[in-house]
Amino acid sequence: MATPLSLHSDATAAGVRLFPNPTAGNSTLFYQLAAAEPVTIDVVDALGRTLTTLQHQAYQTSGSHALNIPSQQWPNGVYLIRVLQGSQVSYQRLLVTN
Repeated sequence: MATPLSLHSDATAAGVRLFPNPTAGNSTLFYQLAAAEPVTIDVVDALGRTLTTLQHQAYQTSGSHALNIPSQQWPNGVYLIRVLQGSQVSYQRLLVTN
């Protein structure tokens, strides 16, 4: 059985945020990188199961980045956006209300 995940309490402090949230369509994930590194962004459920990968090990430069999250086809519910930046993992909760 999978272990439930908890949200990284410092996700906003780590420069990761979603807008709009809740959403009835698309959201944008904003994140900061202190140094150039690979980034993976997944959508996971509350049990930690990966539902989809939005970006896999994409090498990105330092600075501000944004990624569109098309959630209009997803069922209503709560999703976690997992952002792996080098060795740091952050989670942001996304509420979809289509």
